[in-house]
Amino acid sequence: MRSALLIAALLLTTGCGSDSADDPAASGETASGETTGGETSTAPEASGDAACLVGTWALDAESISFDDVPGMSEIPNASFSLGETRGEATLTFSASGETIQRFDGFVLTVDASVGGMNMSVANRFEGTAEAGYSVDGDRIVFTPGDASLTSSVTVGGQTQPNPLPVESLFENAERGEPTFRCDGDVLSLDIRTPEADGGEVMFADARYTRVAG
Repeated sequence: MRSALLIAALLLTTGCGSDSADDPAASGETASGETTGGETSTAPEASGDAACLVGTWALDAESISFDDVPGMSEIPNASFSLGETRGEATLTFSASGETIQRFDGFVLTVDASVGGMNMSVANRFEGTAEAGYSVDGDRIVFTPGDASLTSSVTVGGQTQPNPLPVESLFENAERGEPTFRCDGDVLSLDIRTPEADGGEVMFADARYTRVAG
């Protein structure tokens, strides 16, 4: 049951790293994960609706909800909620069509209850990922580039490498393009599953606040 609960909680956060994390580093944790690489494609300069994206945005972790994550309702007697968060997860969009996702000591804790067993899973993310981007209507189209991301999880005071692949937001979004809305200094993203899997919204209204640009 312990391992099943751990995997269920990890499934919620892996790859959202774009915007998830943990921070038992103070107790000497070592983070390990996966590094990916590639070439960044330069997209056309941002214009029109795309212009509102230009700048640096910090994730508001409190906006993350697990209510719409596909398949979670199928886990019997289970509930998931956001626990402690710390550190920073940012997205930077340039006017020339490049973007960077950056994690700086970003920690996101998932409080989970499955079959009457309670557990808190702290997910820590570090590193950066690059991509090219363009805008198609209200969708952001990413072309993943170089990435160097690490992730570890801490459960019950024990830290281990993340057993699931560590992907950037851009790699996830290459399969399921997110939709976006700008409202002044607030950017909202709907993170979707790949079109082949129905294009369902996995995380609705993930909120970012402009911190520069």
